[in-house]
Amino acid sequence: MKNKLSVKILDTVYNVSSNETEDYVEKVAKQVDRAMRAVLEADTRSSVTVAAIFAALGFCDEKTKAEISSENLRSQLKSYLEDMSKLRAEAEDARKEVARLTLETSQLRSKLARYEVPN
Repeated sequence: MKNKLSVKILDTVYNVSSNETEDYVEKVAKQVDRAMRAVLEADTRSSVTVAAIFAALGFCDEKTKAEISSENLRSQLKSYLEDMSKLRAEAEDARKEVARLTLETSQLRSKLARYEVPN
């Protein structure tokens, strides 16, 4: 359900429609306001349009870096899961080998007991 909200950016009120919560939209609007104010404070000759463009560039840069980081984490996680799967298979093979060797040891002890000379 779309929420109709008013947000304030650079002392101008904008009416927006969003599926997000009011708190979320206000948080985003405050981030935009802070980013644009930072541009305008850094260069008082900048226009609101320039501030908006630089803020948008900053946000896109952050988003792109976050996507790259997210993809790297996904790749790492996939690699870890593949390693874990291989290690589980190796552990299962080792358990089977232990069971086989335990049985073999038991059988060899039985054979040995038949050949031992009582004292």
